[in-house]
Amino acid sequence: MHAEDDRNESPDMSGQDNAGAVKDDNSNGSMIHMTLTQTLPWSGLRAGWDPILGLETIKNTMSELMADLFYQPGKAPFELPWQPPIDMYMQDDYLYIEIPLAGCSKELIQIHSTSDILIVQGEIPKNPELKSENYFTRERKTGMFSRSVPLPFEVVPEGTKAHFREGLLCIIIPVKTDKRQASIKIEIE
Repeated sequence: MHAEDDRNESPDMSGQDNAGAVKDDNSNGSMIHMTLTQTLPWSGLRAGWDPILGLETIKNTMSELMADLFYQPGKAPFELPWQPPIDMYMQDDYLYIEIPLAGCSKELIQIHSTSDILIVQGEIPKNPELKSENYFTRERKTGMFSRSVPLPFEVVPEGTKAHFREGLLCIIIPVKTDKRQASIKIEIE
């Protein structure tokens, strides 16, 4: 910003002229004229730059930094189970929970239920034939997963059914009418 003493110009009543300059009285009665330049936060960006992709790059860089920071030679890296997304809805007298688990087999999934919580655990194996340097993009999650789903109301765990088709696990739980609580293992059809 450039400020100069502007005693010869007539004062503008609005305090701003049409050219983007701001005029103001300073403490000794003289006028100060400042030229303002409007700078937009995105005005210096190159064409084709995607801010969302930039955030993803920052996230990946920070993940690699944290992995390097806690890396211990000779030990497998510490991995927490990830949580798959769910859809839960009610239809007739049944609660439906759908979980996308592409790349998993039903033998690797365990489902446990009580009258107020559903627990789904398992693993989506990595392709052992591919090394990480062979990937250009890797967005599908692999490894151990675990999801505890608080149920919105009491259900009958004994009547729970599950099926796994085309990478989608669907769990169907009847609404509970009595007050007993049990924990059971649910087999996948």
